[in-house]
Amino acid sequence: MNKQISLINFFVTLTIFTFVFSSSANTTPLKRAAPTCNQTVDYCTFEPQKGNKSQQVLGMVTFTQFTNCTVRVTGQFNTVNGSSSNYDFHIIRSVATKDQPIHDFDNCLADQINQPFQCDLSAGSVPFDSLVGNLCVVMFENGQVDDVVNGTARVKQV
Repeated sequence: MNKQISLINFFVTLTIFTFVFSSSANTTPLKRAAPTCNQTVDYCTFEPQKGNKSQQVLGMVTFTQFTNCTVRVTGQFNTVNGSSSNYDFHIIRSVATKDQPIHDFDNCLADQINQPFQCDLSAGSVPFDSLVGNLCVVMFENGQVDDVVNGTARVKQV
């Protein structure tokens, strides 16, 4: 009889021990995997257009999405004059909607309008699939209500 009580005590103790320590063993936090994106490169090439050649923008801009979902914007405008604060650099749907940019990259220029520029944008700040098919546009702020569009280029994917 004593053996049976000892055996029952052993199983009760083992059961309590299992419940107490198994629940605390599961409280370790799980590591979240970093978001992954496809490595993709989009670009827009500003080429000569008909019209006023003195105000045209020539150059190229690339948008590179890395696997950690950050986006790097690099480029160079070869024919602009003046400071970056006089220019806007946007992604728009059409010239008619130039006042409603999809993305505003003015901060990327940061006094670099007449030299090569680069800026890194945090993950998720630019939905990368919203670039292709839209227009890159460089506009000169002429002090009037509307900005003068100096250059447009369709965003393409490599």
